[in-house]
Amino acid sequence: MQAVVTERWFILDAGIVVTLGDEQIETKVGDEVYVDVGVKHRIENVSGEVARIVELMYGEYQEEDITRIEDDYGR
Repeated sequence: MQAVVTERWFILDAGIVVTLGDEQIETKVGDEVYVDVGVKHRIENVSGEVARIVELMYGEYQEEDITRIEDDYGR
């Protein structure tokens, strides 16, 4: 049985690398990325320019379920 999709990201700009689990994906403008429940995920801007995505969340708001594995920004 496949997990329910919890997030869908629409890539609007170049230079975005997405990590899903152990896989790194170099995206391009127009890509869509699906993030399943419980999958480690990360977005990285490698361009040095402004990089935008649109995030669509499915289901109930659950930001409190975040577990920071690694935090480069001191949060």
